[in-house]
Amino acid sequence: MRRLISWIMALACMLALLPAQAEQISMSGLPGILSLPDGVYAPVLTADTLQANESFILNRGGTVATWQEEFKQQGIVLKAYDEKNNRVLVVSSLGDADGQRYGDIDMQSANVRAEYRALHQKDGPFAAQGYRVESAEWKNFDGIGRFLMIRYNYRVDGEVHHRGFARRSVKNGRTVMIDMQVYGRKLKSGDNTALNKIFDTLVFTGDVGDGVSMPVFLNESAGAPRETYESTFTMKGVTRADAKLTATTIAFTSNKAENFTAVADAKGNYSLPVTLPAEGIYLLTLTVEAEGLETLEKSYSITYDKGMLPVEFTSELPGELTQDQYKIMGKTEPGVSVQMVIGDKATTRKTNNNRSFSFTVNTKEEGSYHVRLTFSKKGFNSRSFEWLATRGAPQPAAAVSEQPAAQAAQQAGDEALSPPYTDLIAKAETYDGKLLTYDGYVTKTEHIVGEYVVSLALRKAVTGYADTIVLVTDSDPSLAVDSHVRVWGVLVGINTPEAEAADPGYPKLQLQRVQAIAQDDQPAGE
Repeated sequence: MRRLISWIMALACMLALLPAQAEQISMSGLPGILSLPDGVYAPVLTADTLQANESFILNRGGTVATWQEEFKQQGIVLKAYDEKNNRVLVVSSLGDADGQRYGDIDMQSANVRAEYRALHQKDGPFAAQGYRVESAEWKNFDGIGRFLMIRYNYRVDGEVHHRGFARRSVKNGRTVMIDMQVYGRKLKSGDNTALNKIFDTLVFTGDVGDGVSMPVFLNESAGAPRETYESTFTMKGVTRADAKLTATTIAFTSNKAENFTAVADAKGNYSLPVTLPAEGIYLLTLTVEAEGLETLEKSYSITYDKGMLPVEFTSELPGELTQDQYKIMGKTEPGVSVQMVIGDKATTRKTNNNRSFSFTVNTKEEGSYHVRLTFSKKGFNSRSFEWLATRGAPQPAAAVSEQPAAQAAQQAGDEALSPPYTDLIAKAETYDGKLLTYDGYVTKTEHIVGEYVVSLALRKAVTGYADTIVLVTDSDPSLAVDSHVRVWGVLVGINTPEAEAADPGYPKLQLQRVQAIAQDDQPAGE
């Protein structure tokens, strides 16, 4: 007689085990039933029963906390042990890149299914995870759809860790794997039979996708750029065959929207050119529509500036340092001179055709680190990025208070950050509460309900001023319109005007200090 375990798949495949009392766990999604042979598997672990099996976990060299994290990261919803036969059954349901790309494998063409199968062959992504697949073939199971039937061995540092048979597929945006792992010996036909006995009991209580609103999947090979010096770019990728894609752009300073459309081909490939009418900051919304699927929307913030040198960071310096070294890495254009300055030491490198840059920051010593990266290339405006980071305990407040007021003010100015305007918009939460400094031109001053409000443009454009920030202060700063000044202030979010106002929201700084810039002075960062 079999002991019944009830499980539920969130969004059509999130599996969950019935407790021994057969009390069903209610979760949104498509329910199903899976049965285990009575008296074979013990213990049977789920995320909810890990704490109750702490002694078992400790005996295997783990902790409840580490196993909870493993279950979460790998999407494990069931782990059952057959110690007599050295077998472990692992059932997982994970929302991953394959889930986003393929959506539901039963809704894909034969060519796409072949592409997914190829991912599990030699040198594919599955192999990169440590799996060496000996065979992987599709089978369409009545009631539950297609699964790959896989035979594999799993290696760690080149050595076989375990072997196994598995059933693997993509269901409603999740990668589902029912895996019979075998330890300490070679595979035999009985292991596959044991997996089949369990897998054959898998029953969905409704058709796959029945009652579930599944969004159309999208896998972008080229999305919208965050920064660009060209007016036209092309979005590319794979989605549902014949899906309609619409890119809607609207300028940060305008309510006029423009639409660009494309239709995916029979294999789901799409190419969507977009043209921005003028320099500025844009919001782009990509809408993907396919019959029978929930419409997908993605938003992008784009800055178009003909003189802008695009820079994208993949690794940055954190504010609190805990390691002996960190890497600042990213991509820009080819042939860019990138200089890193820490204190009085400077290191300069030039990007090649792969566009990448990388610097190692040694942070072994306790103290403060002020790091500046400057990017320059002929034909583009130079750009600088700064990080302030600390390792160890900060200086006591008393030590700062003993400094003369002028010295303290100078130190505050030296430690202020100057992130590019595009970063200030896109990463407002990162800089919230931080002291910032900018050079700019006063374009408007107002006195509103006891508060002085100053509009400061950071640069001049062909059509006038651009890149506005808002300064607020309780006292009159006595700033004349068109005056060129350097300001220091603490970012307090994005200014949100009244709904009927023509101006959009701008970064808002609580003004701390202001200094006039002489006509022959160069603004910081230029």
